[in-house]
Order: sequence, then structure tokens, then C-alpha cells
Amino acid sequence: MNSQPLCPNYSITRTSCRIALLTVLLFSLLLSSSATETQDPTEYAGAIEKVEAMVTEAFASDPLGSVTMGIVAGDHLVWSKSWGYSDVENKVKATPDSVYRIGSISKQFTGLMLLQLEEQGRVQFDDKVVQYFPPLRKVKDPFSAADSITLLQLATMTSGLAREPDNLPLFLIGPVSEWEKVVISAMPKTSFHHNPSDNQFLYSNIGYAILGASLEGAVDTPFTEYVTDHIFEPLGMKHTAFEPNSQIEQLIAKGYVRKTKLLSKGRQLDGRTPEEQHLGRGYKVPNGAMYTTIADLAKFLSFELGYGPETVLSKSKMENHFNRVRSESGEVISPYGIGFYVLPREDYIAYGHGGGVAGYTAAAYFDRESGFGVIGFRNVQGGPINIKEVCLRSLDILVESGR
Repeated sequence: MNSQPLCPNYSITRTSCRIALLTVLLFSLLLSSSATETQDPTEYAGAIEKVEAMVTEAFASDPLGSVTMGIVAGDHLVWSKSWGYSDVENKVKATPDSVYRIGSISKQFTGLMLLQLEEQGRVQFDDKVVQYFPPLRKVKDPFSAADSITLLQLATMTSGLAREPDNLPLFLIGPVSEWEKVVISAMPKTSFHHNPSDNQFLYSNIGYAILGASLEGAVDTPFTEYVTDHIFEPLGMKHTAFEPNSQIEQLIAKGYVRKTKLLSKGRQLDGRTPEEQHLGRGYKVPNGAMYTTIADLAKFLSFELGYGPETVLSKSKMENHFNRVRSESGEVISPYGIGFYVLPREDYIAYGHGGGVAGYTAAAYFDRESGFGVIGFRNVQGGPINIKEVCLRSLDILVESGR
């Protein structure tokens, strides 16, 4: 498989009785559901056992904080498990109901907002950004390109805008309620890295913030309100939000930043910075503010796999959404779609995104052909466990089990 090490001393083990138990549980789940039919769970119970063994060993190599994982098959979350503590100091164990920050996975929801508005005829992909967000004209613009970049260029990271504004720390402060003001204030410190006419991919956090502000301008509705009403609620994502609220506050896993040097009393984890950032991350809302659970994000992955309600987005629009990154022969022609990475694996193509903010790392990837998806969260930033690679290796195992 084409992947990087998950952690030192990687290996896989099996236990036949646990496979049998998983088979029974998964089969019972399928029979009890009235949703669209998915794969026979007996075909991938062994693969889930391999994934569990792999993650168990990975966490044992660096047992700080917690890891929570989930596996999606079609329209079901078929397995989830947590390792370690959501609150290290108070020895509170993490569970699949624990809430984590997911960083840049938030961009997929901003991308979906664009798809919805385009399908409704409220915007067009080739609409100029300045039509909805005139402050873009204040960026440092040696190419005289500000008036020409489009919504689609922002969404596919081909606008030429730099990754972040200069003096970044100044724009990482402020509550969610004021994120648009922070974006506007960042424009004079934002620049073009290259000419948009080059049509080159360059990951841009500030670009996605501008996209969110532009879409907000197009609908004249606050961005967070629109996404909550038109994406979270229709998908049943009841424990997902852009900032702590009464629904999720008591379930939020405490975030930790791993330090290379020990802190006072021999501590290796610092929870201060992640705690402060619960108050807001400045302009990083459409590009990285979301909190969610395994079960909620599983609903979004099922939607991306083609099992979601067409009231959110039509199936034809969803198909076009993923087809635009591949040629007619199936070859990948773009590394980034509208809010998602395109990652060629050995025998399939993985779609999805990773995310990281102070104290948290997350990843969610899926294969539309096999119908499998994998979600991983961790409440520790830094260390040998690469949650993106854990998820991709898990997806490799699942996809292979279906062949």
C-alpha cells in the first residue's frame, strides 16, 4: 500500500472469536435498519478487526490523550471505538460521543454551500468574487488579478492567493461572531502567490475564508447560520457546531499540544493554548472552526458516498462534484476538488480532508466505489501518530476486503 508509517513497530493481529462477534453485531445492525441496503457485513468484519488491531497498537506506542475512530459502510456507521482520555488530568475516558475539533475538514462544508447555491441558481461557479466580497480589492495584487478571480477558483485552491495573510497571529484572535470583520482586516496583509491565470493549485486558508464571506454575501445570511440550517440540520448532525454550545460543551474532548520539553511537574502535554482557542480563532471559521462527533461526521460521509437526502444536494450534482477531478478515462486531473483532496491509492482513489488546530488532529476519507469511509480524531497535536495515515491505511484495508 502507498502510505507512510503510522507509528513505530506497526503490525496486524487477528482474533477469530472477535471476528465472529463483530460479524454478529454488524449483521444485527443491518437487519435493524430500514435505510438503503449496504454491503453484507460478514464480508468486512475481518477487515474491521484488522483496523482495530492496527489502531490499538498505534495508540499503545504513544498513549497520550485519546484517539477515536469510526468506519462507515454506505449509509451506516458500522463501527466506532475510542482509546485513552478525553480529559487527561481528570481521567475522563474518551467515547465515540466525545466532541473534537476537526480543523480544515470544515472546508468541505463551505464547498457544499457553494454547490447548493450553484444548483439553486443563486450563484455561478464563474461569478467574480468581488461581486460578493469587494474588500478583495485591498489585497496586494502585482498581477491586477483581484477583479478576475472566481468562486470556483477559491473553492479549488487555484486562485493564486497565498496560504495565509502576513502577520498571521494578528488574525487568529476574535470570536466566531466577528470572523468576517477579521477577514476584511486581513485583506491588506494578503497577497497573491502567483497569477491566477496559471491555474496552479496552492492550498490557501485565507482563500477559503474569502469564499465563505463571498457566499455569505450572496445569500445575505450569516455563514454559520446558513450551514447550520441547510447542512447540519438536514443531515441530522445535532452535535456539530462552529463554537461550543449547550449541546456539545460538556462532551468536548480537552485539546493538548505535545511539548518536546517537559513542563512543570513532568507534564508533556499543554492544554492552555487549545483552551484559549475555544473562544475563537479569528478569521478561521469557514476554513477550520467546526466541532463534531464520529456519528455526526459519519452522516456527512454517507452523504458524500451518495446516500444522503437530495434535499441537501441532488445526486446528479454530487456525481458532477466528484467527476470534475477525473478525466473520462478515470485519471486524476486535479489534486483538489471543491473542498476535498483527491488521493490516488494503489487500487482506488480516496477523497476527503484532514484537519488540525491547536490540540486536535482529524481526518476523514472515503472511497465512493466500495462505499467505505474512515474517520479519525485525536486530541493531541504532535507526536508519532499520524491520524491521516491511520485513516488512509484503514481505508486501504477495508477497500481490499471488498475486492
